[in-house]
Amino acid sequence: MTTKIAMPLRGSCFCSFGILYFFLNSFIFPTASYTLNNCRVTQNTQAICQKNSFKVFPKDIPARVTSIELSGNNISTLNKTDLNNVPNLLRLDLTRNRISKIESSTFVVQISLKVLILNNNRLCKLQEGMFDGLVNLIELRLTSNLIQTIAPASFKSLSKLKILDLGHNNLCHLTNVYLQHTPQLQNLYIPANKISTFHSWELSNKSTELDVLDLSQNELMYFRLTAGIFPKLKTLHLEDGIEDGIVWEVNDKSYLRRVVRLDISGVRSSLHGLQEVLETFNSSSLRYLQLNHINNSLQVLINVSCKNPKLSTFEI
Repeated sequence: MTTKIAMPLRGSCFCSFGILYFFLNSFIFPTASYTLNNCRVTQNTQAICQKNSFKVFPKDIPARVTSIELSGNNISTLNKTDLNNVPNLLRLDLTRNRISKIESSTFVVQISLKVLILNNNRLCKLQEGMFDGLVNLIELRLTSNLIQTIAPASFKSLSKLKILDLGHNNLCHLTNVYLQHTPQLQNLYIPANKISTFHSWELSNKSTELDVLDLSQNELMYFRLTAGIFPKLKTLHLEDGIEDGIVWEVNDKSYLRRVVRLDISGVRSSLHGLQEVLETFNSSSLRYLQLNHINNSLQVLINVSCKNPKLSTFEI
């Protein structure tokens, strides 16, 4: 009688081990990253999809992803269903696409999103409902679009916003950049637009949390501050932003008493106009003053500025 002992095939053992290894490696011990339809998804839940010629928002990004990098693509529209499958986003970067339209309710499921970057796109108008749902957004970047108008309630949902960048657009006034919809806003950047008038009542009729205000590279002919809406303002950028003959009206110098840093480099105002601006800050906390590219009686302006005992640094 012959006893036969069944031995497992070597190939079968290897195959089974391979399957087990794949399971452990993919689900229990995930690799550093993997590629999915031209997007690389990293272990720290970031989807990197930049410069891949996407014309629409990619649909197969895993729901666990918390950050999406989609810069340098050809997306022209954000539809209201595009982001429904990625509810855990904290950061979304859509820089350098061709976005000209964002449908209402596009972001309604993005209640966790904190940073939204839409720089270098083709938006002409910010519509009501465009940012609905972004109740935890902290930073919104819209620089270098074609924005001319802002609907009255565009920012109504952004109650936690702290940074708003509207630089390098085509805004002619600040109407509807209404800060009472963004009560926690600290940094407001509006450089390189076509703003000729600044009226404080267009922004707010009560105190704000603004720490930085950038109005540089505009065409200011009127600056009217009629209420103390900037009790915490520390940095004011006006470089290349004041035209000759500006009407500068600050009803009470104490409205700007907390300003520590002022930049009026390259302004085109007359000596009298510049003196009027600087005298506003004689009783303020001003310590750092930038007067670059000013050839108009620079020494006179320095003498006026030195009346402020707290001023310690010039940049000329």
